[in-house]
Amino acid sequence: KSISLFKKLRSAEAKLIYTYLYAAKNYAYLNEYKPAKAMLDNARLLVSAYPESMHYVDYLVAEAVYFRTVKAYQEALTSIDKGLVLAKKLGADYSLGTLRYQKYKTYTGLGEYKKAKTTMLELMRTDTLNISLNTLDDYDELSKTYAQLGQLDSAYIWSKRRNKLSDSLHESRLVAEISGMEVKFRNAENQKKIVELNAANTRARLDASNS
Repeated sequence: KSISLFKKLRSAEAKLIYTYLYAAKNYAYLNEYKPAKAMLDNARLLVSAYPESMHYVDYLVAEAVYFRTVKAYQEALTSIDKGLVLAKKLGADYSLGTLRYQKYKTYTGLGEYKKAKTTMLELMRTDTLNISLNTLDDYDELSKTYAQLGQLDSAYIWSKRRNKLSDSLHESRLVAEISGMEVKFRNAENQKKIVELNAANTRARLDASNS
């Protein structure tokens, strides 16, 4: 019973941490910094007991988001670097990508576009998840960064790659929608045939019983 109760408490605590961090990031993105800070403080009280856990990585991500949105960029970089070390130790690839993206945005906020470019290229090189929509966003951000550096040829190249990928994704969605419509049509046709066959069988039985 004691072990079962302990597991339930741990599960409830994990959900509470997630809720605090999710709320903190949302408030920060909405520029509601006071409640964002309050949510972060609540989360920190809980995650401090797990300094080597994914909970703490998630906390550092949220803290970086908060610091970046209030333009405390150096503090954001400190949180990000701590998070990168721990995420690497835990083998948390998704969190590594999230932290590198936050680092890119932080450097952009500081106007340090060379560091931003280097960070984005590293993010794209190490992205093991290969999520197409993320890649689309990365291409767009990299194009803007090259433009800020005055490297317009490179900006144009990444803009073209972004547009090509966007067209490819649109075409894939269109093909999927058409395929879905074809499946629905075939199912409808099959259903119609089944109804007609049942009706024919019913008529045949009626004719047989009347003869």
